[in-house]
Amino acid sequence: MTRDEFYARTRDYLADPARRLGVERIGEDDHLLALGLVDSLRMVELIAFAERVLGVEIRAEDHDPDVFYTLRSLYDAFGG
Repeated sequence: MTRDEFYARTRDYLADPARRLGVERIGEDDHLLALGLVDSLRMVELIAFAERVLGVEIRAEDHDPDVFYTLRSLYDAFGG
């Protein structure tokens, strides 16, 4: 999956909470937690989503938490 495809699919995945919060566009470097798009439970779901779309196993405990906060950092860590 390309970076752009990952960004598009993840934006689609986060579309409902973004709409509820009035977030018009999720940028590649936007902090998903700070925007309120994910909380601790939604973060677990986002990791599972990333595993499915990227076809990788993600062991969150093996990575710095910052890896999970932006679309760019997620793809950089697990997409390529």
